[in-house]
Amino acid sequence: MNAAADPRIQNAAFNAAKDSSFQKAAFGAASSFASGQPPAKVASSLASNPAFQKAAANAAKDPGVRAAAWDTAKDPSLQKAALSGVSSSLGYRPQPHPPAQTRKTTVLAIADFDAVEGDDLPIREGDVITVLEEIDENWYRGTSSRGTGMFPKNHVQPN
Repeated sequence: MNAAADPRIQNAAFNAAKDSSFQKAAFGAASSFASGQPPAKVASSLASNPAFQKAAANAAKDPGVRAAAWDTAKDPSLQKAALSGVSSSLGYRPQPHPPAQTRKTTVLAIADFDAVEGDDLPIREGDVITVLEEIDENWYRGTSSRGTGMFPKNHVQPN
């Protein structure tokens, strides 16, 4: 069974793709993949991206997606693959997380950026911004005296 060919899944994906934050995240992921980032790293970045989390939460509420997931889960070949994956991972030991970063990273705005979306951070040349998260290779999430939100990396330099 090919879940991607299911019209219920395609409809949910089409609706998610209308969201500009989702588009930014998808573009960043595509750019990362094209620049040679390992697929697992790109997937991890997407999984932690708020826009993708929002899209996934919305898709999980969609009755069509839920029905398609249920239909897919009943597929015997998928069940076998899932069981195989679980059994092969029994020897997996997660690595300890690195210690939390104590020093905050700040950047200096070298160009103005006007907020286009509700989750964008408007910046002005000379603003000092504390980086909260590197969303992808093109975007940061940060905070300044103007608020908290996403802003493009090419508008800032290390402070």
